[in-house]
Amino acid sequence: MKSAYALLFAFVFLATSLSAQICTSYRIENLNKVGTDVYFDLYINTTNGSTLYLGNSDFLLTYDNQAFNSPTFDLEPGFCTLKPVDQSGNNISVLRTIYQNNTTTDFVMNELIVNVYGTSPSTQSAFDIGVAEIDGSMADHRLGRFKLGGFTGATAEDAQIALKSDPGLFETTVYTVENDGVNFFETVITCSSLFNINLKAFLEGPYDPATRLMNTFLNLKSGSLAHRGMLPGQTPVSGVATPTPMGQPYNVAPWSYPGTEGVGVTDYPESVVDWVLVSIKNDDLSIPLWESAGWINEDGNVTLLALPDLSTINETSVNVVIQHRNHFGVCTPVKLDITSELPISFDFTTNQSRLLGTGQKQLTNGTYVMYVGDANQAADAAAGQDINGSDNAQIVNNNGLFDLYSPDDLNFSGDITGGDKALWNSNNGIFNALPK
Repeated sequence: MKSAYALLFAFVFLATSLSAQICTSYRIENLNKVGTDVYFDLYINTTNGSTLYLGNSDFLLTYDNQAFNSPTFDLEPGFCTLKPVDQSGNNISVLRTIYQNNTTTDFVMNELIVNVYGTSPSTQSAFDIGVAEIDGSMADHRLGRFKLGGFTGATAEDAQIALKSDPGLFETTVYTVENDGVNFFETVITCSSLFNINLKAFLEGPYDPATRLMNTFLNLKSGSLAHRGMLPGQTPVSGVATPTPMGQPYNVAPWSYPGTEGVGVTDYPESVVDWVLVSIKNDDLSIPLWESAGWINEDGNVTLLALPDLSTINETSVNVVIQHRNHFGVCTPVKLDITSELPISFDFTTNQSRLLGTGQKQLTNGTYVMYVGDANQAADAAAGQDINGSDNAQIVNNNGLFDLYSPDDLNFSGDITGGDKALWNSNNGIFNALPK
């Protein structure tokens, strides 16, 4: 397949193919620092039920080159999880080797480029075995793990590695491999006016001040029995536990958000703590201009599985809100500008949220966390949230239940115990006027 360095990018791409419009996005996961190296994974997925057959593509990323001394950029072997159209026999491992061997890394104009050469099928058999099928399974399709060497910063976040969202000389180009049964060719996926949102927040319940991370016990982790596998769609570790139904958890009152982001999700990156609901609002905080369910990771970074279309938001600045099923929601203290081509970014862990009654709790280490304890949000007043006796009654009523995904499990252990009531008690009586 040919090399392609340019065209258009904006996190989600749209294309007209022989079958249907393709809408696809990609994201960075598992950012971490080891010595003078920064590692990250690059995932690809579709977001509207369409299917992408990944052909030759260029993915552009930005980074802070001032935080590196003689940087190097490499692909680590063995982390590709793409799957072929035909997943029988040894086809999966063969395809992963193909993409591993045909993915290159380079620097271009102080940016990073990941080029996928893929294969050039000439028959249906070669297509079925040698082309990756990206089918909307959000956690499945990892292109690989990448290493950026020569790092001189203190934390991985200092590297400022991000997917490139602004136009430039070199831009992301994604191709899907098409065929009419006889001929095989590539179709470029063009972009719409979408932009990225970079958010970070901590949930008080699972947060550990000693590690400055949240626990991931509701998720699965290789070799750990403490990790229960209770996130929606997962198969629990315990054979007697009832699996949590697939799908994002905000499709019930009081949120009643109908999004399909969780459809098909049965596996999660090990860093995922839980689902959150993110929304964009104007001065009327009761009506979302856009909203989407996403994942909050152990380091607080939020992974969105869908992104807003700027052309549908008739505002120059917006409020960004994060909500959770047993924590108080947070809102940016001031409206954020969306007229530039830069991503929307806000860190709630280092900044207080808007004070609508109660904002966030500031811990002794200076970190801000979202208040935990609002387990019965359906009983809250329409104009806000409160932590009161109705939450406690629900927690007490379910005390002793184990291996479950429940809003009464305030510390995310997978069980409802006295530890959850202790967390409720520490915040009993507070109120937040942020609408859901």
